[in-house]
Amino acid sequence: MKPYIVYFFIKENRKEYLANVVIEAASAKEACARCKEWYFKKTGKNAFRPTTSISDETQKWYAEHDRLAILNINE
Repeated sequence: MKPYIVYFFIKENRKEYLANVVIEAASAKEACARCKEWYFKKTGKNAFRPTTSISDETQKWYAEHDRLAILNINE
């Protein structure tokens, strides 16, 4: 098992937020699937477009617009 940082989008109040969480899995595909499952169990909402890589431009844009969320899988 290897730790992966999974990035995904949350839709709230007609806005989209970029979130990330560290998940241990055997592959990136499995980490993305676990992320969607975990987030749905936690909130009842969907984790949109999970991925293990994201461009610096995308991260910068969401940071500039105060739309970042860092979540802890252990909570």
